[in-house]
Amino acid sequence: MTAAMLAATPVCANQKALVIVDASNAGTSNAPSLDRRWYVFRSAKDSQAAEASLRRLDDRNVNEAPLDPVKKDFERMAADSDPRVYLDPGDTFRVIVLRTSDQLLPSIEISEKRRETRFAQDFGTLIKLAVAIAKAVAETRVYKLTEKSGQTNGVYKRSTITVDVKTSNEKETSDGGPEQFDPATMTADTSVSVALVNGPKEHWFISADVPITKTSEAKYDETGHTIGTKSTPTTAYAGVNLMLGDVIAETRECWTDGLMLKAMAKLSKRPADSYGGGIGYRFPAQWHIFGYELNDFSVFAAYLRTRNQTSRAYENAVRGGISLNLDKALDWFKSSSK
Repeated sequence: MTAAMLAATPVCANQKALVIVDASNAGTSNAPSLDRRWYVFRSAKDSQAAEASLRRLDDRNVNEAPLDPVKKDFERMAADSDPRVYLDPGDTFRVIVLRTSDQLLPSIEISEKRRETRFAQDFGTLIKLAVAIAKAVAETRVYKLTEKSGQTNGVYKRSTITVDVKTSNEKETSDGGPEQFDPATMTADTSVSVALVNGPKEHWFISADVPITKTSEAKYDETGHTIGTKSTPTTAYAGVNLMLGDVIAETRECWTDGLMLKAMAKLSKRPADSYGGGIGYRFPAQWHIFGYELNDFSVFAAYLRTRNQTSRAYENAVRGGISLNLDKALDWFKSSSK
C-alpha cells in the first residue's frame, strides 16, 4: 500500500491503539532497521505522532533513510515492549506494517481469544497448589507502508489479540506490481507476531510470599532474570494482593503504581496457624538495578500472627520478604512430595 492509499484510509473515531510492525528485510544486508520488530502506541496523540514519524520512511532508499530520528521518536512514545491495550467491545485499533520494496504485500491476520482475569488465573493455580499440598537483492530498495485498519476486538471484555504479519521476497506479476503474499500457498521469509493483552485494568493477584531473614537465603537466576529462594522454604504464604496500578502492564505510568496491600495466610493444611497483612511493592517488568535484570520482582513487609506449636498461643512479629508467582510454590510442593 502506498502512502497515497494510506492517507485516504479513514481513521475510526473509536480507535484506541496503533500497532506498528517492522517486517522489512532491511537488516539482512546490514542496512538500517528499527530496534524492535513491533511497537504499541496507546494514546491518540502518540499514535498520530508515531505515524507521522514513520511516514518519513515511505518511498525512501533503505540505505539512505534517516532511521535514527524515527527510532528516537518510537522509544520516547511507545509503551516500551508492553503489549497491554485497553479496548472495550467495539473499539478499534490499526496495524501499520513497514516492508521493503522487494517484499510482497504482507498478509495481516488478526485473531482473538478470550482470557480470564489475572486473579482468576492465580486462583486456578492456588487450587492446584492446594491439591499439591495435598537473502540480499542487488536492486535499490525503498521502504513501504501497509495498513490494516478498523480492527475491532470482538465481543470479549478481556482477550488476547494476536497480530500475525507474514511476507516474502517479491515475485513478478503481469502488471509489474507487487504480489499479495498468500500464507496458504507461500512460505514466509519474514514473520512477526504480536500478542496484545486486552481488557480493563486489573489490580488483584495472588502471590507466594516467603519471609527472608538474610540475603543469603535468596538466589538470582541469570537465565530467567528472577530472584527466588536457594532451597524450598520451610514457611511460605499465599498472599492476596491489591495493587495500585495495572498488574498485567509491563510498564508504569508512575512509580507509585507498584504499591500494594496484601493479606497473607500460611500455605499449609492449617492456614490459620500463621496469617497477617502488610504492604509491598511490585517492580516493573524487566527492571534493572546494579547491573541485574529482574522480572516481576516484589518485596513486602508484613505483620504476622503465628501460633506457637507448644503453647498454642499466637506470637506477633514484623517480617520482610519476597513475593513470587504461585507457579513457583506449586513446584516446591511437587518436589517435596516426591
